[in-house]
Amino acid sequence: MNNINTDNLIWAALSAPPLVPQDWDLFWKKWKEHAGPSYLVKSDPAGNRLSETSKNKEFFIGLNIYAKDEKMLEDGHWKLPYLNYKEIFPNVVDDMYAACPWIDEILALRLWNSSINIPFHKDHTAEPVALRSIIYDENPKCTFKVFKMGAGVNYVTLPKDTNWFVYNNATCLHGSDKTEGVNKVILLVVHTLKDKDMMENHFKTSAEKYPDHHRYF
Repeated sequence: MNNINTDNLIWAALSAPPLVPQDWDLFWKKWKEHAGPSYLVKSDPAGNRLSETSKNKEFFIGLNIYAKDEKMLEDGHWKLPYLNYKEIFPNVVDDMYAACPWIDEILALRLWNSSINIPFHKDHTAEPVALRSIIYDENPKCTFKVFKMGAGVNYVTLPKDTNWFVYNNATCLHGSDKTEGVNKVILLVVHTLKDKDMMENHFKTSAEKYPDHHRYF
């Protein structure tokens, strides 16, 4: 598996315990009370442009639940309600560092539930590799997709014992399909990297464990 590295990554499931709230009743209670629509309020550094088409369009409902510097939320490109993670998902930060010890710092965490089909785009991240966890999913088939020129469209398929995955935000675009009335809550992570070798070793051990749940190109 010599071709498994950051540069060749399209997407990959990660071997790690599923990231889920320890108290689902608390999670859903707070989600129903606080989650709200998300709007693009100004063009962002990743190339998502505010236009007459995107203006006032509800792309998602969700919550910002963590920011290392809460000023990041005040000057955000996406308007979204904020609720401190300790009020809805108190185990999320500790569990993330335990699952991915190659993370240096978590800069921001956001919970999304898409309202429409999300077109291919890039996110504003601090590192080329984007980290995600599908917290909850009612879809009978995969919906998160990654596009790379020459490799086409690749749907992220996760094994039953993990909900973590990574994709290459530097060289790929991503989007998702939406079925009306069907919900999926995904955790978006903005992080910095502590140890690239440790991360790529995590990729390799995950590929060995899940040979049908990754794509490198």
